Amino acid sequence: KGKRVVLRLDWNVPLKYQVVNYEYDKFKNRILINDFFRIKSTLKTIDYIMKQNPKYLLIVSHLGRPKDKDHESCKFENIFDEIKNFIKDRLKYDILLLKNGVSLSTKIELNYERDNKYIFLLENIRFLKEETENTEDFKEVQDMYMSLGDVFINDAFACCHRDHLSITTPLSFDWGYGYLINKEISCLSDIINNYDNSRILAIMGGAKMDDKLKLLDNLSRKIDGIYLAGGNINSILKEDKYSKYIESIKNNKSDIYVMIDGLVGKDLSDKSEYSLAEDLKEDKYFFDIGMQSIVELTNLIDKYDVIFWNGTLGVVENKLYQHGSVSLVNYLINSKKKVIIGGGDTACFVNKYNHNFYYVSTGGGASLDFLSHGKLVGLSLLD
Repeated sequence: KGKRVVLRLDWNVPLKYQVVNYEYDKFKNRILINDFFRIKSTLKTIDYIMKQNPKYLLIVSHLGRPKDKDHESCKFENIFDEIKNFIKDRLKYDILLLKNGVSLSTKIELNYERDNKYIFLLENIRFLKEETENTEDFKEVQDMYMSLGDVFINDAFACCHRDHLSITTPLSFDWGYGYLINKEISCLSDIINNYDNSRILAIMGGAKMDDKLKLLDNLSRKIDGIYLAGGNINSILKEDKYSKYIESIKNNKSDIYVMIDGLVGKDLSDKSEYSLAEDLKEDKYFFDIGMQSIVELTNLIDKYDVIFWNGTLGVVENKLYQHGSVSLVNYLINSKKKVIIGGGDTACFVNKYNHNFYYVSTGGGASLDFLSHGKLVGLSLLD
């Protein structure tokens, strides 16, 4: 009550572009929000803070990865009307955009006396180079950032694996965590600790095999089954270090399953063809899981209580390679299993469907890091 509150959120929403005719047959791209999931996930925390009657609430977030300050597509200004309408419709609060970032002019604007209560949104924090560099040479910027608030609340779970200024700096604020982080940690800890001795199956798709090695090692020691699919299979089949690694973790607790067939091609423009994993040619790559594998996977799901799914089973951006992932999401919807989605691209994909999954993480990389290590640099204040 009566305090200046800085709330770090992850409103790094996926964008889409709409071509519009704006003057004498001149065309430009209009930038729109493609999925409001990350904003919607933060509403409970925003509403709670505003009901405590703070002096003001300042929301800090990034949008994309701007290379420089003039990177137009990464400005919240482009999508601010949609954000404003979304917040107004659901929480009845007005929101104002502060275009000058971490600066004295922003501080003055925040403290200007207004008749109505507003939420403020700071323009993309990553326009500030010190945000991602976060070295000892940025004390002046750090002090200016910290001068914007009395209380710091972090509810940007998807950024908590980043040692960034707005995530790990505010050690001298009064601090707290939001409802989103609380739910994320609770659900992911269920997988790590498995308090009720459920049988857990992790379905691991996606492409970045290197990012998953520590995670696979950790999970294979704690849960009952791991099913490997997606682009991971190309790495496992084509590189000895990955195939030997998979063999080594088979000695741990988990049963390890690997997809056995799918659609392959030389690249995404190549005409696809069917192949068994054991027959994959050197110049071909899997772009979607096959029907034999889907049958095997759905039969496996029936034997487990909890399903953790991270990484789509194919290149779902291409309609030719969506079939496996579509089949899986529909099966999970009808399975009545406790389903936890590991964020990132998988969350964007499943949220297109009318599901009632137990939890959909906003995380992606943060979810994998937390499951791998049991902690995140952005949650260090919890220690």
